[in-house]
Amino acid sequence: MSIRRLGVCFSLILMGAVGASVGCGDPVDALGDGSLQLEWEVNPLGCEGADIERVQVSLQSAYQTYEESFRCTDSGAILSGIEAGTYELEVSGNNDVGRPIFSVKPRKVTVSAEKLNTTSMIRLTAKPSEVQVVWGFENGLVCGANGVSKLEIAFYDDQSFEHERFRVSCDAGSATAGDLFAGDYIVEVSSVDSEVKFSGFEEIELERGINVDVRVELKPKTTRPSTGEH
Repeated sequence: MSIRRLGVCFSLILMGAVGASVGCGDPVDALGDGSLQLEWEVNPLGCEGADIERVQVSLQSAYQTYEESFRCTDSGAILSGIEAGTYELEVSGNNDVGRPIFSVKPRKVTVSAEKLNTTSMIRLTAKPSEVQVVWGFENGLVCGANGVSKLEIAFYDDQSFEHERFRVSCDAGSATAGDLFAGDYIVEVSSVDSEVKFSGFEEIELERGINVDVRVELKPKTTRPSTGEH
């Protein structure tokens, strides 16, 4: 597919001056700039079906960063004026308010001087969400005063399927869970091996690519005594 060359002016962030010498100290001219050709597709519904307006492109090395965005429907671009070197390429699909809702795993690319460089097709898929869980006790006391050292955090969807479960130190005060798909969840936090069992839960709704905070209040967990009837 023929890619229309876009006139792109990149912001070059210089982290340090690079110089080189050989032999008896004779200076060597720096290599020229190169170009990088990109092609992308949004799976499976395309740009409009996925509500993506712009594709954000970032090239980063230890010394400089290039960033630019393009119309998603362009399906590709040629990035010019890139200093020769190896970069980490990050690409995201942003909605109409600039939030990245589609993404692809970062990859390494090498840009050679005086050459049009290429990389394989960039296939953007929905970006997972991230949730920071914060907890506290209903009685206002800290973990140690309640005899709690460990907590277990679990995520369930609206059909009660478990998606995530892990343990953390109660004293940490918060923990983060990532790679959650869009949807409705119940976040449950419960104490582990404490004399008094504490637990709490909150319901949250996640959209693609968002980071949210949720606070769960821990209360003593009471169990209904068995009556012996069935």
